[in-house]
Amino acid sequence: MIKHDLKNWIYTNDLEGLLFFAQRLNEALFDFSPDRYKAPTLFTISSCLELLRTASSVKNGVFPLKTLETVFEEFKSIYNKDIIAQELVGVDAKNYFLEITESNLEKFITGIELLIMKMPPREYLNL
Repeated sequence: MIKHDLKNWIYTNDLEGLLFFAQRLNEALFDFSPDRYKAPTLFTISSCLELLRTASSVKNGVFPLKTLETVFEEFKSIYNKDIIAQELVGVDAKNYFLEITESNLEKFITGIELLIMKMPPREYLNL
């Protein structure tokens, strides 16, 4: 538990449970903004892999093409906020962001695979 300043609390044994609850609530709502606390669920590489899996499912007829478009929009949003991924990929990133159609699905998948290769997880996490 994080040690808090209790100078504003009038401590009595009756309030011990309330104090504990307040401290736990404060910890639960704490904004863990430093990158070392963030789970890698929304980082670009995970999003790329999800995009690749979805594209393969669309190619195999499991999902409609619209599903891939939605996942791709989410990926672009995550990528545009990720300065580390942008630094690793470089200026040619827009070349990988092809328009999604039935006819170019294979090229789209290849572009995402190349994008993943440009962002090795070890380099990504060490920047």
